[in-house]
Amino acid sequence: MVKKMEKGFITALGTPRDKDGSLIEESLCKHVIDQINGDVHGFLVLGTMGDEPGIKDLEYVRVVKTVIRAKRENNSDARILVGAMDNSIERVMDRINNLKGLDIDGIALTTPYYFSCSQEALIRFFSTIC
Repeated sequence: MVKKMEKGFITALGTPRDKDGSLIEESLCKHVIDQINGDVHGFLVLGTMGDEPGIKDLEYVRVVKTVIRAKRENNSDARILVGAMDNSIERVMDRINNLKGLDIDGIALTTPYYFSCSQEALIRFFSTIC
């Protein structure tokens, strides 16, 4: 069932990482709690602000699960959208498949980056993913 967002706003979360590129869970949790206290109605996790293309594959789902946990522990009904973008359809599909079963509300995708694409190529890109 689709949950409609009647009002409010969604913020883009950053992804705090240590010098090795691993998630700093405590910092991300504090960020989520701060946003909830600011009456945010949703989060964009791992968008460009969260450096989705730069996140290690092993950290990708861990970031999303951390946001879900912080949201639940703070009794928030905020929506969660997750970035899953890549230049490769296969890598996008891998990211989406890794999110199956998680309590998220949607996936956020952009057009492929670093390459110029025709309108037909973009339609094929998104149609294949859908």
